Amino acid sequence: MREGLHESPLLRIVYGAILVLYLQGSIGRICLAQEAPISSLERSIVDTMLKDVKADIKSNYYDPKFHGMDLDQRFNEAKEHIKSAKTYNQAIAAVAWALLPLNDSHTFLLPPRRTYKMLYGYQFAVVGDGCYVTAVEPETDAEKKGLRVGDRIVTLNKVTPNRGNLWEVNYLFRVLRPQAADELVLRSPDGTERTLVINPKVTSERVINYLGIDYWDLIRESQSYSHLMRRRSFTVGDSVIIWNLPTFAVDEKAIDEMMGQSSKYPAMILDLRGDGGGSVNTLLRLVGSVIDHDLTLGTPVVRKTSPPLLAKSRGDKAYRGKLIVLVNNGSASASELFARTMQLQKRAIIVGDVTAGKVMEARYHFHTVGLDSGQGYGVMISEADLLMPDGKSLEHMGVTPDELNLPVAKDMAANRDPVLSYAVHLAGGELSPEDAGKLFPIEWLKE
Repeated sequence: MREGLHESPLLRIVYGAILVLYLQGSIGRICLAQEAPISSLERSIVDTMLKDVKADIKSNYYDPKFHGMDLDQRFNEAKEHIKSAKTYNQAIAAVAWALLPLNDSHTFLLPPRRTYKMLYGYQFAVVGDGCYVTAVEPETDAEKKGLRVGDRIVTLNKVTPNRGNLWEVNYLFRVLRPQAADELVLRSPDGTERTLVINPKVTSERVINYLGIDYWDLIRESQSYSHLMRRRSFTVGDSVIIWNLPTFAVDEKAIDEMMGQSSKYPAMILDLRGDGGGSVNTLLRLVGSVIDHDLTLGTPVVRKTSPPLLAKSRGDKAYRGKLIVLVNNGSASASELFARTMQLQKRAIIVGDVTAGKVMEARYHFHTVGLDSGQGYGVMISEADLLMPDGKSLEHMGVTPDELNLPVAKDMAANRDPVLSYAVHLAGGELSPEDAGKLFPIEWLKE
């Protein structure tokens, strides 16, 4: 089976200058006092990680010329960074730094799981040209300090998050080096600015086997995550069905069930906002479920020849009604391919914000480190780019909607969803922004 278009569970990825600043110690509020000095054993472990990552990249990266990067020289420089690192997290960052020149959305390090978890109690996303708080978890320090949905994040830990660096901000402050506190400079919907320091909730995790986490904890976490990522639907009278699809990491049967339930409705809205992608097979099944002919989505760019991505139409079982697709900056990978395919085929109206531009086919390479716990870590590696039928790649480009339609800060603060409301209007129904905002509420991972 062809590997899926993988979207990192951590968030999204665009490597850049932030990691360089980190290695140079230039990000002001990061304090080495937060961390214990690196031990000789930890440094040895990171050296092994660096060797493993280099071997994986050399053998599996889709471009054997590595976009012009001198692989040996870059990894030798990373080794020197590890030698001078003062903490374990800083040494791990050097491994991630080695991958920067590839500038690849799906090639990145997933470090060993820590023995603790930091829960910050809020979510944020890029909307248009700004970064906004999109959810605040009840009874957290974030809520108690007065963080509100609709607040624009001017800076997060001295860095200005934007469309170009959002993933790397998350990658640095949530993955490579979780912060003991977040310093936020915020602009409220009324234009006033304030500064908040948000303290995360810290929970301990048992790291006792090669998976990097206690087995039953892993099962419980997986079940909770699956619940959050479930598809949800809502109908507007007898004319419109709305599907909220947060991931393509579902089996083809789920797509068939969706189409079966949608067949009696003249119009369907697929809400792919925040959908980071998933399985290629699921993507092909969804495309084949809304078109009346077999269709080539694109041609993989790989080391060796690879057949084009072909979606086979489900024929009489394919949905024939009006189709509207919602996307935003959180729509990545498979969701971008679906939206662009529908756009090129003139099969659907694409509404919302420009998508992430993170479209590669990748595989996860797993390793273990350490003598006692056998902690797991890995590297995600792009094994193919994809050229669309128009000869273009979506990587770093994304999909520009047919109709740009964005909420403003006051909409977010009031829990209004004017984008979904507008889509329902296009589909022939009526749903107020206030009611649209209540359909698919934010849910939080259960501990």
